[in-house]
Amino acid sequence: MLEFQEDSRLAGVEDQTLMGTGLMICPVVEARATERRILLPPGVWHDFWTQASWQGPGEIVYPAPLDRLPILVRGGTILPMGPILQSIPDDHCFDTLHLHIWPPYPANGLIYEDDGVTLDYTRGDWSRTQVAAEQEGSRIMVHIFSAQGSYPGQPSTRQVDPILYRTKSPAQAFVNGQPSLDWSYDQQKGETSIRLTCSVQEETIIEILGQS
Repeated sequence: MLEFQEDSRLAGVEDQTLMGTGLMICPVVEARATERRILLPPGVWHDFWTQASWQGPGEIVYPAPLDRLPILVRGGTILPMGPILQSIPDDHCFDTLHLHIWPPYPANGLIYEDDGVTLDYTRGDWSRTQVAAEQEGSRIMVHIFSAQGSYPGQPSTRQVDPILYRTKSPAQAFVNGQPSLDWSYDQQKGETSIRLTCSVQEETIIEILGQS
């Protein structure tokens, strides 16, 4: 309701919630239910688990098996995620990230970091990295901007794997103008993935060309 105040349909919705601005969590709250009704706000919404997408505003009936929480991703979201861990230790460093990117473009995201242990972030020891993606014809460009701010223990480089959803098969990929050989395309899922190591303090530009 707070994010989409102009949509009166959402005023009485109590079983859907936004996590940030990009993820909509829609838990099943009825016993033995195998599906649930979801009200879609305006915009494009993608299923986090499958290839389904919907155009809002509207209403859908979403399958809800016991082992899968209904999650929708807002179109234009770039979601940074770390590798799967059983737990996150206090001294964990996010030196490996996956950037999950959903159309339509432009898409935007933010990587926020601090030491994760102390209160030094209250004194300015933190870092933010903007990420953006745009499309021009058959070319998609992903910009990982240089980090703004720093904190003790911040990694100087990290492995960053952009994962672009709802794409067609690319012809080439470039990182900072140089051809990249470490990329792949999953035709069944419609996903383009690129693996690269980049400097935290320098801008990195990824180009994906010639989607067919």
